[in-house]
Amino acid sequence: MNILAGGFALRQRLRAFSTVFDLLDDIEYRAIETPDDLDDVFRLRYRAYRARNYMEPRGDGQCHDELDEEANTRIFGVYQAGRLIASIRIHLLERPEHKSASMRVFPEVLLPHLAQGRRFIDSSRFAIDPDLDAGNGHLHYITMRLSVLACVHHRVDYSLSLVRPTHGAFYRRYFGFEQWAEGRTFPGLTFPVNLYSADIAAVHDHVLDRLPFLNSLPAEQRLLFDREAGKRSCYSVRSTARLAVAAIERRRAAGTALGIAVGEVAAFA
Repeated sequence: MNILAGGFALRQRLRAFSTVFDLLDDIEYRAIETPDDLDDVFRLRYRAYRARNYMEPRGDGQCHDELDEEANTRIFGVYQAGRLIASIRIHLLERPEHKSASMRVFPEVLLPHLAQGRRFIDSSRFAIDPDLDAGNGHLHYITMRLSVLACVHHRVDYSLSLVRPTHGAFYRRYFGFEQWAEGRTFPGLTFPVNLYSADIAAVHDHVLDRLPFLNSLPAEQRLLFDREAGKRSCYSVRSTARLAVAAIERRRAAGTALGIAVGEVAAFA
């Protein structure tokens, strides 16, 4: 695709996803650090999972496990007007001793990769407020965006997720995932899970080009995934998707101008 055609295609996608960008402008991401915020996330998970019968009733009305307390874990909330509306848990896997949801269920699949030095972002405990889930599919994109930013920031080789069989098509179509293994259960869930993985080097450019709201600036990534930087923002971060796309458009415009100038020189040579 030439530069002019690429710029036109990008503007088309921006219009197609204008509602997602508008919602991104209205939310903030927070790294969950305090006990009270963790309790809010655990209750949100429980309500989301029980609404779809993904887990059995619990007396404490919460959904949590020991993986929430691992050193390589970050838990994030998506907030709108101060209200928690979605959450996701992210593990950075770099060594065989690291734990995560996918490692718990499919260790024999992942251990050989870790032994060879490959690194992963493993996303789990995806939850959206059940009062909003049915009427706002864009929240799925906005919450999954955190996984994409984590992969870019940490420069990992693969993105992982345990996926309900009926949701596999969504992960394949929009995020470039492939199924690595299937047919197991995660403790506490009522459905089987398959292991899905995306090769970041292979799918990154295509996915971000197709879904431009997944773009971000390094500053947003640092505030989300660097604990010291996050402290300075009180762990509350606004999306930089519009700024990142504007930067892409400026680079493409500069490339177009350069291409025209080169063409004019060639014409008179």
